[in-house]
Amino acid sequence: MTREPSLSLRETEIADLYAGGATYKAIAIQLFIAPSTVRSHIAAIYLKLDLSSKLALKARLDADFVLAHPENN
Repeated sequence: MTREPSLSLRETEIADLYAGGATYKAIAIQLFIAPSTVRSHIAAIYLKLDLSSKLALKARLDADFVLAHPENN
């Protein structure tokens, strides 16, 4: 049995912002971190979730939201 990889709270926050269209620089400014830190988090997110694009990340986050909140369907 394989366990679904989970993102840290910070990774989730960054993934949501990035998938929503925010740039590395905009995320960095909003979260008071360096753009290179955002880039590192995005790389870790892609690796953990086995993704390779922003579109795939957005689709994954949208699907996860639907699964977590079935009452919104």
